[in-house]
Amino acid sequence: MVVGYAGARRRSTDLGLTWSPVQTLGPSGDNEFLLRAVTFGAGLFVTVGWRIYTSPDGAVWTQRTNPQNQWLGGIRRHQGVFSAVGGYGYSAWSTDGVSWTASTFRNAEAARTLAASPTQLMAATDPGNWWRSSDGRTWTLDSGGHGSSDVVYCNTQFQTRASCSATVESGSSAFGQGVWVRVRNGAVERSTNGTSWTMVLPNGGFTAVAFGTPP
Repeated sequence: MVVGYAGARRRSTDLGLTWSPVQTLGPSGDNEFLLRAVTFGAGLFVTVGWRIYTSPDGAVWTQRTNPQNQWLGGIRRHQGVFSAVGGYGYSAWSTDGVSWTASTFRNAEAARTLAASPTQLMAATDPGNWWRSSDGRTWTLDSGGHGSSDVVYCNTQFQTRASCSATVESGSSAFGQGVWVRVRNGAVERSTNGTSWTMVLPNGGFTAVAFGTPP
């Protein structure tokens, strides 16, 4: 499943080889229609931006209520909870992807990526600070001075993407059934080894990708 500008959504049912026609929500731009992140869990794809949408199959989508009038830019399903982080220190969580609750703020710092270890979540903010949570509900400052708003879980630790030498799952890359799919420069690429990549969708303003196996 890939999402992006104009509320773009496309799905693949053959491990990224072919893709459905694009669905959109409105005009392209940094606006209310932009979908910034997507994940899969509890039988649902969940995608976020200024709006929150869920889908059991990546084809039919339902809008859910965003507790705050603020965008979300990173989302993960972690230990039975959907957790999302975004603009002006905003975070929200949900156990089912349908009903969402605002969580503690992070000093009005926008977070665009969210990484997960087996036990922790880490949000990276524009000033280069990293914020840690074990449950997606409360956040505490972990460290600063990272110079990047892009964090991944790599080689058993949280790192900036630039410091990670491996291909890892993140908001812009997903792995399933032996296949990697990633979004790069608005296009979608596919790999069977995480090293050699083939473009499968040209630049369509895509921002994020997720792998899921709907029931």
